[in-house]
Amino acid sequence: DLGKNNLSSLPNLNIRRFKLEGLNLDENNFTVVPTTVLSKMKNLRILYMMDNNIQEINESWIHENLRTLELDRNEIKKFPRLMMPRLNKLSLRDNKIEEIPENALKNTKMLEML
Repeated sequence: DLGKNNLSSLPNLNIRRFKLEGLNLDENNFTVVPTTVLSKMKNLRILYMMDNNIQEINESWIHENLRTLELDRNEIKKFPRLMMPRLNKLSLRDNKIEEIPENALKNTKMLEML
């Protein structure tokens, strides 16, 4: 749990040796999702990044094992084109999203909660 730590980035550690399945980065100072580090976390199933200052979601790091993605209370304006076939919970509450692109959730057939 790295929530409430005033973080704005994650160090590029040799993270592959960790089998981390859940990561809490709530209430920090991230302006972007730390894609370089997260892309190495192949076992990551749950990511919490609520109450940061994230403006967009870079989809390049997202992988098929992610099940829960919570990004409530950020500054996200554009709804992401998600490529997460196993995602079952996506929470983007209290952001600044103006529209949802057609087919944005086309590949998320297991989504149960939006």
